[in-house]
Amino acid sequence: MASRWEVLGAFSEEDEQRHLPAGGPVAVWLGFAELSVDEFDRSKAARLGQDVRRLLRSSLPDDTIRTVWLAATHGVFDPGEYGMSARAWLRRAEQAWLARVRRDDPAFVPLPPQPVVQEELRRDVLGVIHPPRND
Repeated sequence: MASRWEVLGAFSEEDEQRHLPAGGPVAVWLGFAELSVDEFDRSKAARLGQDVRRLLRSSLPDDTIRTVWLAATHGVFDPGEYGMSARAWLRRAEQAWLARVRRDDPAFVPLPPQPVVQEELRRDVLGVIHPPRND
């Protein structure tokens, strides 16, 4: 979902005002969460939901989640500019994603977030968030 930064990054301020829906960039990004259900295969769409719930339940400080989000979106969308904390933004993205999934499957109940079992991936992500200190 974050890789969609290129779409909004190409808009000038004038283009944004003229072409973005009511709700502006927030609405566009929530639309990306919904669109992922249509564009991704079922396992990738489920993984998006897992990733969002995993972040929401993590012990990471909100500032860390925001920083990672800003890095992933190349700074194109900062939820703080729209009065949202990173977790508030993720909750809205999760709600949009879940509403779209439930249009196809009204009884859908997401599984609780599963732990990351790929230790190398886990180390890589944590290394980016908490780089080793050179004291």
